[in-house]
Amino acid sequence: MQRFILVRCLQSAVTLLAAAAVVFLLGRVTGDPLEVLLPIEATADDFERVRAHWGLDQPLWAQFLVFLGNALRGNFGQSLSFPGQTAWEVW
Repeated sequence: MQRFILVRCLQSAVTLLAAAAVVFLLGRVTGDPLEVLLPIEATADDFERVRAHWGLDQPLWAQFLVFLGNALRGNFGQSLSFPGQTAWEVW
């Protein structure tokens, strides 16, 4: 019985990790998030500054690890639709 529970817990952890990876990658496949965040008249310097601020200048695997760490703490970041509020507050 203990082995069964252990196997189910491991399967659940793998499933949650796979779901997190899918959510993360779907957010990246849709394009550069800075295209939505910045106005059309933004300069290249603006793009680089915001990219560094949001951590988008890091490798994809490092961004994913930050995403997982924040998700485990319940920190889902700032809302893009409602500036000044967290995603958790909007939900």
